[in-house]
Amino acid sequence: MAYAHINGIQLHYELHGKGMPLLLITGFAAEGNQWQHQIRALQEHFLVISFDNRGVGKSDITPGPYNTELLAEDCASLLTHLGIQKSHVCGYSLGGRIAQMLAINHPDRIHQLILASTSLRSYALSRFILKMIIDMLKQGLPNQYRIKATLPWFYSPAFFEDERKVDYFCNFLGRQALPNVEGLQAQLDAVNSH
Repeated sequence: MAYAHINGIQLHYELHGKGMPLLLITGFAAEGNQWQHQIRALQEHFLVISFDNRGVGKSDITPGPYNTELLAEDCASLLTHLGIQKSHVCGYSLGGRIAQMLAINHPDRIHQLILASTSLRSYALSRFILKMIIDMLKQGLPNQYRIKATLPWFYSPAFFEDERKVDYFCNFLGRQALPNVEGLQAQLDAVNSH
C-alpha cells in the first residue's frame, strides 16, 4: 500500500505495469480500484497510476469544500512525487473535470488527455442524484440501496437485460468501503462548482 504525502494529506495510490505513465482519475465517490478491469489491459503497455481522490477510499478526508482545481493540484503533486514529468491522463465523470483543470493549469504535464463520461459544468439531474447518494448515506441505509438507486444513471436500459451483469456490478461496487459523508459532500462541492 503506497501513499504520497502531498499538499498536507496522504494520498493512496497504486502503480501497475511499465512504460509511458497513464494517470487514471476516478469520479465522484469512486476509489482507484474501480479501474481494475482497465488496469489489467493497460498495464501491458503503460505504467498505470490509479489513486483514491482526496475524500474517498484510503486517502485522507480533509474538511471541504473541495474544488476541481484543488483536486487537480493533488494529481500534479502525485506525478511530482513519483518523479513523472509528463503523463497520459484519463478521467471519468468528476475525474474528467479534474483532468480538465490539470490540463488548464499544468498543460506541460500532459501527453494526451482522455475525458470519459464528463462535462464542462454541473447539471440539475447530476446534482439531484449525487445529493440523493449523500442523503441515503446520512440516513444509514445499506450500501446496496445506494448502489441500486444510482445504477440507472450510469447504465443504459440494455445493461439491465442481463441480470447476472447487474448483480456482478452491484457486488463489485458493494465491495468498496462505505464512503465517508463529509468526504462525499466535499467532492459534491467540487462537482457543483466546476
